[in-house]
Amino acid sequence: MSGENQDVSKTTDTLKLCLMQAPCLYREAALGTLSRLGLDHREVMTGNSVQAVRNAVRSGLGITVLGSSCLGPGLKVLRDLEDRGPLPTIGLCLKGNDPRKADVMALLEEILPRHMDGFR
Repeated sequence: MSGENQDVSKTTDTLKLCLMQAPCLYREAALGTLSRLGLDHREVMTGNSVQAVRNAVRSGLGITVLGSSCLGPGLKVLRDLEDRGPLPTIGLCLKGNDPRKADVMALLEEILPRHMDGFR
């Protein structure tokens, strides 16, 4: 979960969510985890781009779930909310018979670790 300068550790208020439109793995992770934890929430914004969601969160409209490499300046991981229950792990899978698949895998193996630095 990420937001900007929001203390949600002790809140009993309804959490305001800014999410990507479905289908989206991060959307599913947010809604599923909050429901599982029994935390009251409502969607206040549905975006069709990461930039739109980031801008909504940055403006204080709500909180979101995005990959750590998507947070950008001005957003931070809400550790107090994260401590209540972990989000599911998201994996990447490349399927198909395209002969270029090996080239794409090599590129991903090179790029992803740099963008995941510090990710736990």
